[in-house]
Amino acid sequence: NPVLRRLQEYAERLEKMVVKRTKKFQESENRFRTSVENMLDCFGIYSAIRDESGRIVDFRVDYVNDAACVSNRMTREEQIGKGMCEILPAHRETGLFDEYCEVLKTGRPLSKEELVYKDVYGDQCLVRAFDIRISRLGDGFAAAWRDITERKQVEEELRQYEQIVSTSTDMLALINKKFIFLAANKTYVEAFNKTPDEVIGHTVAEVLGEKFFNTTVKPNAKRCLAGKEVNYQVWFEFPVYGRRYMDVTFYPYYNEDNKIIGFLINGRNITERKKAEEDFENIFNVSADMVGVFTSEGKLVKVNPSWEKVLGYKTEELLKMGWAELVHPDDVERTNKELERQLKGSSVVNFTNRYKCKDGSYKTLEWQATFAKNGIVHATARDITERKAIEEAHRESEERYRAFFTYDLTGDFISTPEGKLLDCNPAFLSLFGFKSLEEAKSTNLVLLYPNPGLRKKMIDKVKKEKVITNYEHKMRKVTGEALFIHQNTLGEFDEDNHLIRLFGYVIDVTERKRVEEALKESEESYRGLYDHAIDAIYIQDREGRFLDVNQSVVDMYGYPKEFFIGKTPEPLAAPGKNDMKQIAKYIERAFKGEPQQFEFWGKRKNGEVFPKIVRLNKSQYFGKEAIIAFAMDITKRKQAEEEIYQSREQLRALAARLQSIREEEQTRISRE
Repeated sequence: NPVLRRLQEYAERLEKMVVKRTKKFQESENRFRTSVENMLDCFGIYSAIRDESGRIVDFRVDYVNDAACVSNRMTREEQIGKGMCEILPAHRETGLFDEYCEVLKTGRPLSKEELVYKDVYGDQCLVRAFDIRISRLGDGFAAAWRDITERKQVEEELRQYEQIVSTSTDMLALINKKFIFLAANKTYVEAFNKTPDEVIGHTVAEVLGEKFFNTTVKPNAKRCLAGKEVNYQVWFEFPVYGRRYMDVTFYPYYNEDNKIIGFLINGRNITERKKAEEDFENIFNVSADMVGVFTSEGKLVKVNPSWEKVLGYKTEELLKMGWAELVHPDDVERTNKELERQLKGSSVVNFTNRYKCKDGSYKTLEWQATFAKNGIVHATARDITERKAIEEAHRESEERYRAFFTYDLTGDFISTPEGKLLDCNPAFLSLFGFKSLEEAKSTNLVLLYPNPGLRKKMIDKVKKEKVITNYEHKMRKVTGEALFIHQNTLGEFDEDNHLIRLFGYVIDVTERKRVEEALKESEESYRGLYDHAIDAIYIQDREGRFLDVNQSVVDMYGYPKEFFIGKTPEPLAAPGKNDMKQIAKYIERAFKGEPQQFEFWGKRKNGEVFPKIVRLNKSQYFGKEAIIAFAMDITKRKQAEEEIYQSREQLRALAARLQSIREEEQTRISRE
């Protein structure tokens, strides 16, 4: 019987294919398949074109895939942005346009099977058959269709299987082009808890369910009936076994005239393998770290999406490259040595090198890797470029700050409100007579005040004003020698507004204070001190006119002494930098016996603008009331204050950023 003989031959051929596939699965146990089926169905997205009244007059083509371009015999450019009825006018003539409008109106999907449709495709008028599905998408719809013209043309009577391999543990079944079971083996029938009669002669939709048939079986079956061997994997809920992950293959079934009349199904349960693959795949794909598989020669076999995010190369580009093409030339030797250690059985822990990005820049990566096994290396890398840059910037900033702190001529310090010294520079040690930093740290700063009340007064002022400037008070060296200190201090407060640290600097103004005291005590001794004082000293009358100035004033401004006599401070003031009315008030208050202190911006003869601190005290000048003004150029101090402020702000910003990165890394590690 030629039919039986052909069936026997096909059964043998099928058995060989089963054996071949079994061997293939066994050989690929350590690999997993992530094949994504290319969509052969036509697909398009269309949006409504409405007139002023809101009525739909056409649908604009927003997107079509390659299959749609082939089906419509038009390029994508000939379709995108055009009206659907403009390029395929039969949609309106056949009433399909109205049905599409109904989908938008009701939201109900439109499904048409074996739709016969006539239109102009390219330059030809063709009659074709389609299966089509329409679903509303926003103010438009998405359409998927398949050209089944060829299938309609070759459709004819099928012949059935008379026998199928019944001993296979795989699920085997023969189905005709009308999706009716012609044959099924024992494994297939039992999986659905049915008898052969309840399967054979019934449709696939009846046995597997309408939804699964339409969404999974039918699309793949159509491809198979078009002459393709189709393989796919899918989860399915069996009545007997429960939920199982199946590897399914559809083989075209030919008659004696070599025409396709149905298809053969081969289904295999691969649930355990799938679960293992999913666990690994989830970790692999969602990891923020770069996960890769290398050969022992350094060739990339597999990479996760983080590689593209970090380096910029497409996965396809990376798989054609090896690490030698990516590693920075200066890091190649170190990387080779690390690889040699790994090939000898060592694991890689916290190894860093630089990898080249697609844009030519380099990223610093930190690696963890297992020792090589069977020529394969599994490794993870973390991009630490930003962290490295911040750490380096933080280090450089700290070095600059430390250098400034160390070599500043003013006495810089950091302390707690209770008087514990946290840090200071050499100038501070010298000012108070400490022999070492250790000695200073072991001494409570309260002991440097003649009485504790003076320090408490200063602390209370910082708590109230946050920052105090030009604050002068008495202190003493560790030897007990009296000092008069000029102090600027910034308070640091916690979230509850509690003072936690003091940052500041002090200047020894004892000599200046002695000069001021001497001036008060003796007019005779005043002249000697006056002419040799480091501070600039002015004598002014009630109108603020200069009666006399010392040599320091001449040196400060660059004018001869005669230039100042009889002038007010206004010609010496930097334009727009001082409130001269307020300065007149300071002079008036000083004449009333109230010492005054303020900041004044002067202008030198060479045009240079500079700041100075001015102090006014009432005194006698040759038997007449006058004002003695002491001025000190604070240009360098202003610059120093600004540098200290900028350095501290930069350090705080860098520290905050570094802490943020560390927290992000800890979060990533905890998730992994």
